[in-house]
Amino acid sequence: MSEFVPVPGWVVKLVRAVNLYDFIYEQSATYIKDHVKYQITPQRKGSDEWEILTWLDADPPDPTFGVWAGELVHNVRSALDQLVFALVSENGHDPGAHTQFPIYDSETLWIRDIEQRDPVRNPSPIRGVTDEGFAFIKATQPYHLKHKKRPAHPLMQLLLMSNVDKHRTLHAAAVRAGTPTLVAYEPPGYVTIVKKSFANQRTVVRSGEEIGRVQRRVTAVPPPGTKMQMRIQGIAELVFMQEGRPPIAGVNDLGLIIQAARDIVQGLYPWQPPVPLPEGW
Repeated sequence: MSEFVPVPGWVVKLVRAVNLYDFIYEQSATYIKDHVKYQITPQRKGSDEWEILTWLDADPPDPTFGVWAGELVHNVRSALDQLVFALVSENGHDPGAHTQFPIYDSETLWIRDIEQRDPVRNPSPIRGVTDEGFAFIKATQPYHLKHKKRPAHPLMQLLLMSNVDKHRTLHAAAVRAGTPTLVAYEPPGYVTIVKKSFANQRTVVRSGEEIGRVQRRVTAVPPPGTKMQMRIQGIAELVFMQEGRPPIAGVNDLGLIIQAARDIVQGLYPWQPPVPLPEGW
């Protein structure tokens, strides 16, 4: 009879996070497809013809999106904390309430809180891990990036989203759209785009706001009955934030958060399952 090998809790939690991510991705794509629309308003400026693109009003995303996102980040955060707890215990030390996976975007604070922690204070959250484990955890810290890139580090996004969900409020969801990657008139051959102007950064979609504008020129008269239309394509995703504040992370970022946690698990505690895990756990 084969020996039962329990699956570590942090693995189970990451599997759950992956399942949630797949669900959120699917549901958010459906919401964007069904609800995020734009309108095109012709406008003349002298002899020039322009098309002004603005967002239409849409029902806000279901608040349950914030619940799902909160559960996902909770599972990832908890998985990393449980991993450190196990590492400390297996290294012959006693983990406690202080034991958790640290996340720092400041080297000064890392040194103060972790490397040179005042012994009068509570123990370091990673006290008791091996020297190799300590070095690995240190190497994962967001503070190694340049200042402007640190807020977008997956671990910082994890920390910020976790703190909002646990201590403050339900995450609000909104749609963030990038600059259109394609603008075209259909059917082709009748209208030429002379000039176009769009925002150069990803912005949250708000009803009535201008997306951009296109200067057009009719180069051939279409046959009677031909319906001309403009088509735009671009990248849009659901983003999560504390109400009234800038977005912390988008749906695609949630996938990167899970990947960062998996990389940490595989680096600190390689585990060979007795049965295959779900693909892409």
